[in-house]
Amino acid sequence: MILWTVQDYLAWEKAQEVGYLTGNVGYLLQKDSYDWMVQQMKTRLGISEDFYPVWAWGERPDLRQRGFGTGGLVLLRLEVNEARVLASDYNAWHYVLNGWHLQLYDNEPVDMEASWERVFDFKLLELYPDWLDRVIPQYTTDKVAVSNIKLIKRFVGR
Repeated sequence: MILWTVQDYLAWEKAQEVGYLTGNVGYLLQKDSYDWMVQQMKTRLGISEDFYPVWAWGERPDLRQRGFGTGGLVLLRLEVNEARVLASDYNAWHYVLNGWHLQLYDNEPVDMEASWERVFDFKLLELYPDWLDRVIPQYTTDKVAVSNIKLIKRFVGR
């Protein structure tokens, strides 16, 4: 599976040093949310290691857009075994990230953490277009061997 990720150049340097790219706990603002995603990856993919996820997209991002960060960045094209990839919705993920209840309609009786499981259910989310503009797939994987990074493009974020 081909995926694209934007990383700080220092993350790329670290990956070259250790032989693989993985998420960095030092960049996390809401660690509990990322811990939840790590647990989901373990449960859903059978991953046994405790690596923070590498976040990616299925399409090459437009580097002319803002929002990637500032300073020295790198665009990486990854070749990843699909069995090690977990798809979720970008917009719905922000409910998990912010600790919000992912309700699909008012007064819905569902536990908050149970509601977060919906970030993986694209068909369900598409049934409720009023609260969600559209499903935007994003992908996570636990680590990517440097040998599976096939394109490296340095750029400066805006």
